[in-house]
Amino acid sequence: MVGYEQLASSLLSQSATALAGHGANQLLDQNPEIAWRFAPNAFSSWQSLLAMRCHELAVAIEFSSPQIFVSAVDWARASFKARDVSQTDLKSGLMCLRDVLAEELPQPAADTVTPCFE
Repeated sequence: MVGYEQLASSLLSQSATALAGHGANQLLDQNPEIAWRFAPNAFSSWQSLLAMRCHELAVAIEFSSPQIFVSAVDWARASFKARDVSQTDLKSGLMCLRDVLAEELPQPAADTVTPCFE
């Protein structure tokens, strides 16, 4: 692992909670119905979920294997389905996280992260 991949992986690991908090805030601000469905712990639930995705994404980038992240998202999707929770909520959360990472990470590092969301 060299260059911007290493930077992206390190930033994701070290800043997962903060980045996830930004993503959770954005998600709940843009989707009040999600905040209502996950009340009373909507923010903490989404921050935890998105922080875990940040750590999984960091590992995927560290090992140059986007499939690690894809598998983790597939597991989360199955978990939502098993609990009869809208998978649209998960997709919205992931898109908010993607947007936060694109905005908060330095551009070359962000460029290594965003393809994992496609």
